[in-house]
Amino acid sequence: MDSCSNLRTVQPDMLAMDSCSYIITVQFEVLAMDSCSYLITKQSDILAMDSCSNLKTVQTDVLAMDSCSYLRTLQSDMLAMDSCIYLRTVQSDMLAMDSGSHMRTVQSDMLATDSCSYMRTVQSDVLAMGSCSNLRTVQSDMLAMDS
Repeated sequence: MDSCSNLRTVQPDMLAMDSCSYIITVQFEVLAMDSCSYLITKQSDILAMDSCSNLKTVQTDVLAMDSCSYLRTLQSDMLAMDSCIYLRTVQSDMLAMDSGSHMRTVQSDMLATDSCSYMRTVQSDVLAMGSCSNLRTVQSDMLAMDS
């Protein structure tokens, strides 16, 4: 553990708290690396909260990398909320990348609301990219409202 800080845990339960961010893992193998806001978890239920954004994942595999707004989740139910954008995914595979208002989701039901524009997707595959008002969806039912 260094100041600000690199954490690497490979197995079982873990509670890690450093000066820059808070990582709480509940079960199974976890690889966590935090440099003021980088989280990488491989497997297991995890609750991760850092100073730049709040991530709450509920079940299974998760890859999360946050630099005040980067989220990448591979699989599992996930509820993610960061300071730049609000993502709520209910089920299945998801890739989310946010830098102020950029979202990319690959599959699964999703409800997304960001601070610049409001997106609500109800079902299926979605590719959404917003920069305060640009939305692009590729497939699925979607209700989009931006500013």
